Amino acid sequence: MASHASLRPTDASHIARLLRDIQVEALDQRVQTLIEQMHLMLLELDLQNRQLVAAQHHHEQLQERFDLLFEEAPVGYLLLDVGGRIQQINQRACEYLGIERRRLLDKGFTRFLHETSRATFRHHLLRAHQTGSAQSTLTLVTTSGRYKHFLIDSSRTLSTDQDLTGFRCVLVDVDPLIYQIETHQAAADQAAASNHFQREMLASLSHELRMPLSSIMGFATLLEEELSEEHHIGFAKVVHRNGQRLLDTLNSVLDYARLQASDEQVDLLEVEVVKAVHEQVVAHQSMAGQKGLVLTAEHDVPSVTAHLDAGLLGRVLSNLLDNAIKYTQTGSVTVRTYTTEHQVHVAVTDTGQGIAPEQLEALFAPFTSGAAHTGPGLGLSIVHHMVDLMNGTITVESEVGTGSQFKLSFDLVHVDDRSGALHSTVTSEGAWSADEPLRILVVDDDADMLELVEWMMPDATELHKARSPGEARRLLQAHDFDAAFIDHALSHSLTGTDILEWLRSSEAGLATYAVAFTAYRHPFNRDDFIERGFDDYLVKPFDLKQLHRVLRRAQVAASISP
Repeated sequence: MASHASLRPTDASHIARLLRDIQVEALDQRVQTLIEQMHLMLLELDLQNRQLVAAQHHHEQLQERFDLLFEEAPVGYLLLDVGGRIQQINQRACEYLGIERRRLLDKGFTRFLHETSRATFRHHLLRAHQTGSAQSTLTLVTTSGRYKHFLIDSSRTLSTDQDLTGFRCVLVDVDPLIYQIETHQAAADQAAASNHFQREMLASLSHELRMPLSSIMGFATLLEEELSEEHHIGFAKVVHRNGQRLLDTLNSVLDYARLQASDEQVDLLEVEVVKAVHEQVVAHQSMAGQKGLVLTAEHDVPSVTAHLDAGLLGRVLSNLLDNAIKYTQTGSVTVRTYTTEHQVHVAVTDTGQGIAPEQLEALFAPFTSGAAHTGPGLGLSIVHHMVDLMNGTITVESEVGTGSQFKLSFDLVHVDDRSGALHSTVTSEGAWSADEPLRILVVDDDADMLELVEWMMPDATELHKARSPGEARRLLQAHDFDAAFIDHALSHSLTGTDILEWLRSSEAGLATYAVAFTAYRHPFNRDDFIERGFDDYLVKPFDLKQLHRVLRRAQVAASISP
């Protein structure tokens, strides 16, 4: 019989202790793992808490910036409920009405309107409700009994369920603009024998109004990019839109006054029409792109010349393209250049809303609009006058709901028909960039303009600022600048031209790329500045694309300079 080894009690006890030790060690490892996992979770929670605090702080900063913009804006802001009662109002709007804020809240806005404007305002809100936004001109009655005229721009506000909750309204006091125009007209009548005086007056008026508009529109654009709340962005867009409308109105009124006074100089020379059309299509590509429109240039021949004024032709094409893009919501705008036996034709065709037949007859008369929009109605009257000055004709064909075509016709001088028809879709330019930073000097006595330029300048620039001619000279002597943006109308005894003359003098001997930085908009001003020795020209207000084009040309000049 086989023998079996028996397990001694001491051996069993030893094995039991070993098993307990193993179990304890495994338990310790699990506990340690759990502790490490809890530690990581705590770290993650702490990080999330920090991010939440930072986001809350950022939101509070944006809210503070919006509150500051709302309260200190140069225009009046109103938030109305569905019934047109005032729920929120800024200080400027209170000043317009001459009433304390507490006495305005929860009051119907119509009670402050002149009786002739009350029905207009009710239809205005109905239009804003139906279409999303509306613009009208109203007459308000202040507590002192004075009448004040305002442009009101309203946008509807909707809940998450797309129900109407109220209206955002912007009030722009147009009395100063009316006063400026009336003052200018009186001065122009008194100075009928002196076209030079009138030209200087127009330039001064343009400069004084365009300067604050430059800051308003520029900072509104920056706020659109920086703000995150949709309704905050909406306020910034309203400010920019109204600034652009005032600018367009100002430009039209000044052009009309200049033409009425026979102050337009016409210099008919051989102009390459295809090239002129291409330049305007390139300039308007950004505007079309923002609306999702296709802007196309077509020409049957590569080159054709006619006796024209280059400046006037550019303004005619620019106005027609502005209108075509503005009143086309979807589709395309096409500019076609072609020739017949003795003439060259430029046709601007859009797929917009079209013009009713009864409006076509008076379309080119002053203060007439051919589309469902507001404004002074001067643009096409000015275009017609400028085309007449160049011995040309302009015609229009339109169908409501299909679109319009405006056709220019001029006597041709020469046509190059060596190749067949050409078709191109012009693409927009990208943002400017540089491998090496450009050192830029900006000379301007307006502090707001200097701050705006500082915000708009790309990172690839080293920016220096000067508010006086003396400061500009010291900086130019101390640094080697690639480009200098020089405001012409400095409020000093010296002008921007004086700075340029010193820059090019034997004393300084500097070849810095000089840009005339001015609010004088007339095309002849550009030619004048170039003749004085400036290398380039940037008119205020300007946008980022215009600034980048100038920087790109300055970069090229810097790369080839000795």
